[in-house]
Amino acid sequence: KESVDQFFPNPFVEPQRYFPIFNPDNLITNVRINYAIPKGFKADYLPEDFELKNGIVELSRKMESKDQAIIVSYTFGQHRGKVAVSQYSHLQDLWDSYYRKNKDSIILRQQGQHAGK
Repeated sequence: KESVDQFFPNPFVEPQRYFPIFNPDNLITNVRINYAIPKGFKADYLPEDFELKNGIVELSRKMESKDQAIIVSYTFGQHRGKVAVSQYSHLQDLWDSYYRKNKDSIILRQQGQHAGK
């Protein structure tokens, strides 16, 4: 099973930070994944889009159903800056929220099938 964790693992897993975090560069990575919808099916539910930012880290996901495909776009950004040790838990919270939001599944339904069947 594909998971965003395997492409962009959480870098803030240690329970405590002893030194400030410094990002020397601005870096934005965009990942686009196209999923083909099998013939006879349609997208019944797409998880909601989201954007999380805290000034130094930016994480987002956008989904759309187009023709017989689902397009998922991820943005991972790090901005030049410094995070104090006292703010480390805020970075952890941001990534935790990101992973929680990525646990929702796309639901396909066979065309002609009604909800509840």
